[in-house]
Amino acid sequence: MKKIWIYLLGVVTGIVVTFIVLFIIGNSNNEHSPDGMEFFKEAGEVMECSSYQVFQALSDGCALAWESDEGGLPNLLGAIVLLYNEEGSPYYDRQTISASHEECFRQVGIFRYKNGDGNYSTVPIIMLMKE
Repeated sequence: MKKIWIYLLGVVTGIVVTFIVLFIIGNSNNEHSPDGMEFFKEAGEVMECSSYQVFQALSDGCALAWESDEGGLPNLLGAIVLLYNEEGSPYYDRQTISASHEECFRQVGIFRYKNGDGNYSTVPIIMLMKE
């Protein structure tokens, strides 16, 4: 009888330890992706626009931006994107970010957020990369 109890205690302990390890792994994965951001495994398509103007800098160093024309004027009817910077240097309001000849903007994920109207919006996360 004693052997059965030892066996059952070992099985229960194994299950508890498994759940603890899975919980720790799940929490460590969430730390790499801020709320609302979902990153692709590989960089996606190249964006057609080569210049964006920031209209709202976010506290984590990212920024919401509009497409802008060659003169730096924002295209208010163009796409809204989230500019992501791995280097951590923050963006600021009304900053224009342009790609040089060796660089391009690529979509690296999607960002879901609650806009001022209380509705949820989904925009592409883009990053300035070497071609």
